[in-house]
Amino acid sequence: MIRKFTPIIIFSLLYIAACTYKSTPTTSSPAINFLEATDITRLPATDPNYKICKDSENYIPDTSQLTLFPEKKIRVSFHFMDCEARNCNYEEERAVHFAKQLLYHINHGLSNNAQMWLPPGNNTAVLPPRYRYVLSPQPDTPEDDGIYFHYDDSLYYHDAYGKDKNNTNPAVIKKYGINTESVLNIFLMPDRPGILEAGEKSSAGTGIYIAKAIKVGIKKEEGKGKPWELRGLLNHEIGHFLGLSHTWKGNDGCDDTPNHTNCYNRGGPPPCDKSGAS
Repeated sequence: MIRKFTPIIIFSLLYIAACTYKSTPTTSSPAINFLEATDITRLPATDPNYKICKDSENYIPDTSQLTLFPEKKIRVSFHFMDCEARNCNYEEERAVHFAKQLLYHINHGLSNNAQMWLPPGNNTAVLPPRYRYVLSPQPDTPEDDGIYFHYDDSLYYHDAYGKDKNNTNPAVIKKYGINTESVLNIFLMPDRPGILEAGEKSSAGTGIYIAKAIKVGIKKEEGKGKPWELRGLLNHEIGHFLGLSHTWKGNDGCDDTPNHTNCYNRGGPPPCDKSGAS
């Protein structure tokens, strides 16, 4: 399910980040263009604070005290997977531009948080998201910009639908992930070879949070992939990284994440014929 981020979801993520994850301030190298980033590490279930995360009342925001919650930075890196012939994904120069535009658009989505679509007629408050994403180069590696390229015929593609689908396979993350305990690695992967020629369903625009990283299917055709198209998908998957779950099977205790009604677009048969879509 790709769900538009909702107001209290965004604010609740800050509580989740502080609860399920512990943030350790770091001092960045002057060469890195951010100085307030934090390393994010998941709390173990044995930590005394872990049980606090299970109490939904701890996620209720105090709208009169928003200034008490300073903006947090989530470190991210982008990994472009390609075949060994280097012609299955964007060439490196264009890929760098794509990644930087994608970073801009996912942050822009947070900066312009809008009223949630479901349930129809809801009056959920629109709260400012108190976090943003920053590229995280390796400070000890000269000229590192946090954008990486990997050429591997066996691991470069993303398949969410085929009989040999690999979207839930963490092998590419285990092999190419960098600083996965403190940086959210985002893998941008083209379709399985031959899938479009065979008329099969493309996995572009699908994603999954797995093994402390995110795998995203992207369009490899020249000029067709638009960074802004992945804005909602990535913010959705990062929600999973911060602790949110799907609500297909019932209420999760959060008023702003209602039970999923199987509506994906505006209009359609009831209940999707009203004012909202998920």
